[in-house]
Amino acid sequence: FGVELHPDREVLPLLGSKEGIVNLALAYLDRGDIALLPTLSYPSYAMGTLMAGAEIYWLPVNAAGGYVPDLDVIPADVLRRAKLLWLNYPNNPTGATVDLDVYHRAVDFCAQHDILLASDNPYVDVTFDGYVAPSALQAEGARTCTVEFMSLSKSHNMAGWRLGAAVGNGEALSTLLQVKSNFDSGHFQAVYEAGSVALDDT
Repeated sequence: FGVELHPDREVLPLLGSKEGIVNLALAYLDRGDIALLPTLSYPSYAMGTLMAGAEIYWLPVNAAGGYVPDLDVIPADVLRRAKLLWLNYPNNPTGATVDLDVYHRAVDFCAQHDILLASDNPYVDVTFDGYVAPSALQAEGARTCTVEFMSLSKSHNMAGWRLGAAVGNGEALSTLLQVKSNFDSGHFQAVYEAGSVALDDT
């Protein structure tokens, strides 16, 4: 993707991306805050939001619009309380894909409104017919307001190993780590080594 990350500040190993998704909501949202979620999306985005005591604002998506939410129609009173925007492409459950321009627009939007863009990207390597999925972190300015989740469950058939990562904005990852470190103590070292071998071999 042409993106260089600082391994200590901008990469956080996870026990699979699901725990990171929920823990990000617990770390980042308080009562009265809003998370912006597409109406067709992975259930953990909503569950994490509700567990944090925050509110969900559903963003309508449909086939005609490529399953991409229209961020320009979000009411001003919602934007004032919005703290997280979830995007997921290649998408679960629709399979929709996007080009990098979608992330450019999302990053600009989030930077303007002081919202954290949470890009869930576990299917980035599961593409067909020559399509190459982008990373949100390729968008200009993304590292100021974006965290992206990846998982070896989908790309390397390692679901039972529970190995994933969150990458991107260091401040947001530090906040996530504060919550995460109270729930788990990380992986057995051999799991990291197995994941490294899997990545090196593909």
